[in-house]
Amino acid sequence: MKNENFYEGKFIKTERWRGGKMLFLPFLHKLARQRLFVRHLKKGKRDKIILDIGCGGGNDLFTRFGEVWGVDISKSSLKFAKTIYSKTILSSADNIPIKEKGVDIVLSADLLGHLPPKLKNKVLRETFRVLKPGGKAFHYSEIKGNDLFCRWAKKYPSLYKKYFIDQDGHLGLESIEDLTKRFDQAGYKVVRAIPLFKLPFDLTEFCKRFDNEFKQKNLFISALVGTARACNKVKPLKLIIELFGGFLADFISVFCLLLMREGYF
Repeated sequence: MKNENFYEGKFIKTERWRGGKMLFLPFLHKLARQRLFVRHLKKGKRDKIILDIGCGGGNDLFTRFGEVWGVDISKSSLKFAKTIYSKTILSSADNIPIKEKGVDIVLSADLLGHLPPKLKNKVLRETFRVLKPGGKAFHYSEIKGNDLFCRWAKKYPSLYKKYFIDQDGHLGLESIEDLTKRFDQAGYKVVRAIPLFKLPFDLTEFCKRFDNEFKQKNLFISALVGTARACNKVKPLKLIIELFGGFLADFISVFCLLLMREGYF
């Protein structure tokens, strides 16, 4: 795993879901993971204990469905998480100071993709240990991308490593099949694995990955980055694109595939 100092102060923002923002929850493509959590967390008893591992600054959406405990290795992240969670624990996720079978639900968002394989196995076994019989686990994890843009980026291994892995500490990217096997080996019964972003085109994320040396490698990528940067400055346009971005990305991917077949990409 990366040095723990890498994460100190990096993910401190508390996710808050109030007022108008909640109105868009059923529609925004980028909020698919929140819809998934809501769909499952609202089931069952209301007094359940929810363990958020790698909690960062916390997510107040989870507090609507039970008592939430947050675990993280960052002191500054927990400082923010404790404003909404009933309990916060400074700890690595592979050695959680919670008694066996102590929580009803274990969940994580954007954690597993940061863990190298051996540590990931330990974390899954540890979360299984603290889960009550009949308890459930919900994890949203980054996986190894296989869309056209990722495949193109991998043509430049050093840049791919710099902007897709090292930039955010994504040391544990793997296929959904390999990740599912890890859950099986840890004792879980995997009920369903859902790919949420099959057609992603988050403007900010796209710029984060490609607004760098990548755009110097290809004129089409450079043009897309310029367009994304311009759209990011116009909030209504940005909102429209992120509402329907999946369809746009699908069209672009097909178009790029044609260019690649003709040898232009």
